[in-house]
Amino acid sequence: TRGVAASMDGGPPPIRADGDQLRQALLNIARNAIDALATVTGPRSLEVALEPRAEGGVRITITDDGPGIDPAIRARIFDPFVTGKPHGTGLGLALTHEIVAEHGGVVRVVSPVRDERGTAFVIELPADARPAGI
Repeated sequence: TRGVAASMDGGPPPIRADGDQLRQALLNIARNAIDALATVTGPRSLEVALEPRAEGGVRITITDDGPGIDPAIRARIFDPFVTGKPHGTGLGLALTHEIVAEHGGVVRVVSPVRDERGTAFVIELPADARPAGI
């Protein structure tokens, strides 16, 4: 079975951003997590947490308990054409990185998360996260 847990501490603060672009960035991460979880037998989890940042804006954390990212590519995971999947193009996370940066934010990866497994992507966005021209 697939389990997805979502949590919000309080309510998320409002941010001004391009919703379509951010949706694409989050979908890219979620698809990678689902692909990673497909390689795991037994219980699997995908957690999405949304919380306010002390300096304003939001932090979105997407965590899975898949096998984690190969250390050989982890430092380059946001570079175009870098992938750990046999069927991947290596463009999804590069696009995610670009979208988040255009919104004045940062995205980082932590892998492994716990017990030498899992991956977490953390996106931090400012309160006014609109890309130039919007």
